[in-house]
Amino acid sequence: MPARTPPAFHTKIKPHESVRFYSAIPLLQMHYCTFVIIGPEGDPDTLVAKILEPFDEELKVSPFRKYLEQYEIVRMAEHYKLDQHNLHALAERLADWVGWPGGVDRRAAIPGRQETT
Repeated sequence: MPARTPPAFHTKIKPHESVRFYSAIPLLQMHYCTFVIIGPEGDPDTLVAKILEPFDEELKVSPFRKYLEQYEIVRMAEHYKLDQHNLHALAERLADWVGWPGGVDRRAAIPGRQETT
């Protein structure tokens, strides 16, 4: 049980009767909010889960490459005090920079990630 009672939200259901709603979720700064509109039929949890399936972070996808943008290469070069055109030297430090290995391909760019999940 929390040490403090969460703030109450008051609403008037009837002119003579007040109802309190307490938030179970702490009032924190949100980075995003998603609204899902479902019909009146069916289990709400199942319907929402099905609608949000394509956005699951654990969704299995075919391998792909994510290339760094030019501004990312410039920032990385400045951080490691390297020439921004020396892509091979930058690619060696990519695992430290973004958390996954990378390299230089024919596109003369640094593919930053090869997804396998």
